[in-house]
Amino acid sequence: FITSKLWVQDMANTGMAKAGIAASLKKSGLEYFDLYLLHQAMGDYFSAWRALEEAYEAGTLKAIGVSNFYPHVLANFCETVRIKPMVNQVELHPYFAQPAALEAMKHYHVQPEAWAPLGGGRHNPYQDALLRGIADAHQKTIAQV
Repeated sequence: FITSKLWVQDMANTGMAKAGIAASLKKSGLEYFDLYLLHQAMGDYFSAWRALEEAYEAGTLKAIGVSNFYPHVLANFCETVRIKPMVNQVELHPYFAQPAALEAMKHYHVQPEAWAPLGGGRHNPYQDALLRGIADAHQKTIAQV
């Protein structure tokens, strides 16, 4: 399962976004991506999204989504675009649970995907007694829970 992102500098307009998608595919040597995301809500992300919608409909992107969209941005986006994002990749881990973001994603049927699911190096979940207790209770590792 291969995920890639459209970087902010490629989000100035639909044409640049299409070129960014094509460049990503060429660099990867793939014919399609399983998931392709707008990196964040910057630039003309609505125009960039139109390019993702077209590539999704053409089959070169099997799923499309966004990354780092805060709840109010996600809500406005979902109410505006033709094809809603399937995923919102956000920082999400035991130390940053983002309940408002998760509620917004649930409301709009957008699947959350965590980046830094183990705390991104700022935390040490392997030394966390609560997480150790949960893992032990389920006979799993901390990373698995």
